[in-house]
Amino acid sequence: MLTMLLALTIGCVVEGAVEQNSDMNRLHQTYVHENDQEPNETDASDETDESNESDTKDDINESIEVSLDGENVLDDMNDDDIDARPYMQYNQYTDSLMIDPEFLMKGYEALNAGDYALVRGAIIPHHTVACPMIADCYLAAARVAEREKHAYDLIVVISPNHDALGSRFQVVTEDYFTYEGRVVTDSALAYRLAAHENIDVASRDMIEQEHGQLVHMNYIARYFPGVKVLSVVIAELRDEEGIAEFVETFWQSTETANILFIASIDFSHYLTLEEANEMDAFTRTCLENNDPLGLIDKSNDYIDSPSSYMILVELLKRFHAEGQVEPTVANHSNSAIVMHDPWMMDTTSYFQVLYH
Repeated sequence: MLTMLLALTIGCVVEGAVEQNSDMNRLHQTYVHENDQEPNETDASDETDESNESDTKDDINESIEVSLDGENVLDDMNDDDIDARPYMQYNQYTDSLMIDPEFLMKGYEALNAGDYALVRGAIIPHHTVACPMIADCYLAAARVAEREKHAYDLIVVISPNHDALGSRFQVVTEDYFTYEGRVVTDSALAYRLAAHENIDVASRDMIEQEHGQLVHMNYIARYFPGVKVLSVVIAELRDEEGIAEFVETFWQSTETANILFIASIDFSHYLTLEEANEMDAFTRTCLENNDPLGLIDKSNDYIDSPSSYMILVELLKRFHAEGQVEPTVANHSNSAIVMHDPWMMDTTSYFQVLYH
């Protein structure tokens, strides 16, 4: 039963349900092989469960619903903890909220926290095939914060609006419920931002399908428990329209500068590994030089959300004196490498970038 639930959970969160289901099944097989773990044999009861997929989905749905009487709550909330705040419901995208981050990170830890000063911002993938890199970034940032005895007031996650639903700039007012428990949104800040004419509140339909946000919440819950989040979702125009005004509005609206800024970005898409590496060489130069203008008009061959990258850099400049926050390109990879398939025709590339 556990093997089946993990397969259902892992298979649905990447761009395109069919493609990501295949990728994640292969990724799971790779981890099992590399860690010398054999999958559990399916017994008779498992076979019965597998024959009734609707019952399984009902079980998963029940496990993440929050009832008003305080039952079925992941983080053992009592009645006093439950209020009327909205929350994410189960679907093929939000099941990313139910993945155990430690399972996804097994066998991978590339970033040494001792190499970095306090992390003020980061570029982290959202493609679930890159889940070890995602966990690695959050773990490194958390270890540095622990070493420095630093506690963030807020984590801001900036992501593309993959389905282009709604306006250019949107913020989320709802909380997230994850495998690791509840992640509370700074809804007061979200509503202050949404009071401005160019910023809207994201619809439930949009955010429940936006894996650029959802995939990060488990890691935030695990490595930064209790820290509030703000989700900012950007419809991509591949130009600078509205970005300066958004950054200024954010600066004027927030009540703290103690923020960890995350840009949820994947890089080259749908190219061979050789082609992707060629594009990524140009991208690396822009990242190392803090040059969002160099990428702002580039296509998916280079980056899926140049606007998110520009907003990240401009917010870091606004909140920290010029020159005090510098990028370190800590790692670069590609789905073909992660999946051990160098002949893959449609790849996605990733960078881990830390600003400190």
